[in-house]
Amino acid sequence: MSVSDAVEMSPPNPALLICENGVRLANGEFVQVWQVNDCQWWAGAGPAALILDAFERANGGAIWPQLGKPEALSARQLDTYTVVGTSLSRDAAAPKPSFRHYLTYLVQQRASFPCPFASMDY
Repeated sequence: MSVSDAVEMSPPNPALLICENGVRLANGEFVQVWQVNDCQWWAGAGPAALILDAFERANGGAIWPQLGKPEALSARQLDTYTVVGTSLSRDAAAPKPSFRHYLTYLVQQRASFPCPFASMDY
């Protein structure tokens, strides 16, 4: 099964619209992927201050005072960054899902936002 098949097999959710830089829900929320530091991304509906607040609460407070505002990813970044280590990318031979594809999958699965989206391991 391809990554596209996996997302297409998810329960249909006509209450979302895939947009250039994210996914718009029927309730009007616009869910995007936000880079919160040099190695972590979160998904959620902005503004940036809300994403930063959720990130800091999940990590024990304002432990990184040098962080600036989280930045929403561009359409190009959503399409070129890939995710590994998810249920969509366990098969080593399968193509790795793009951030856009994984965001759409999370929305279809009715994830709770804001939430951790991806991180880099060193």
